[in-house]
Amino acid sequence: MTFKRSQFIRFWGNEASSRAHSSGFTFVEVMAAAALMAIVSLAIVAMFRGGIGAWEQGSSFVEAQRDLELAADRFARQIQQAQGPITVPNPQTVDIDRTATDNTHIYLELKVKDGSLSLVCRTVQAGTTIKEEVWVSKLSAGAFEMVTKDTDTTVKTVKITLTRQAATQPVTVETVASRRL
Repeated sequence: MTFKRSQFIRFWGNEASSRAHSSGFTFVEVMAAAALMAIVSLAIVAMFRGGIGAWEQGSSFVEAQRDLELAADRFARQIQQAQGPITVPNPQTVDIDRTATDNTHIYLELKVKDGSLSLVCRTVQAGTTIKEEVWVSKLSAGAFEMVTKDTDTTVKTVKITLTRQAATQPVTVETVASRRL
């Protein structure tokens, strides 16, 4: 059975109302469009959050690398400027005799300060600490090692290894500094 247009209009209503219904969207179409927009929006938000997370991890890694390299450079400078003996009494301490004349020593120490392992530079003159500064903090590990052979007394070489946790991976900097005596 087929209907002609005039029969359809008579059955459902007048011609003007049928034209008004055909020019809009149905409820199903509106819901489908809203669902599609929600899926696209969620995908964009997920990509944005992933990008921010990657940026934070990268900046954390770069910051840790920079801090450790700066501390290692300062360490090397102190070793190179030493006038007197350099000793490593234990893996957490380096004793640098800064000047042989006024009894000034620089102690580079790995110690817990403010709840985290830190590299601390302590200046001691005549047995009294005159200055103490934290070069780098939030370390997860660190050590000093005298790498000079006992037979060579003219060169003192000290190795420093510093590790800091950055986001998901550790950053390690290792520097060897020498001083010819």
